[in-house]
Amino acid sequence: MLGADQQLVSRLYGVYRSLTYRSIQLLPLEQKFYEDVGYQALTIALRATQKKKIYNIAGYFVGVFEELCKQKLFEFFQEHEE
Repeated sequence: MLGADQQLVSRLYGVYRSLTYRSIQLLPLEQKFYEDVGYQALTIALRATQKKKIYNIAGYFVGVFEELCKQKLFEFFQEHEE
């Protein structure tokens, strides 16, 4: 689906890098966490474009990425609280 639109791929990757650059620089061991969340957010955003009209895919990706990070961190703290 993304192979034909290299500009969109580059734009989404740039958004991902801007969201994760500082965190990965400070916590390099968390790179796998951000890669997993980024992949899930991309998958969700692309599926959503098939179901409804999304005018700003990068903005939608950012929203999904942030919500997934919040959810994963909440789950992490819930597990370690007990």
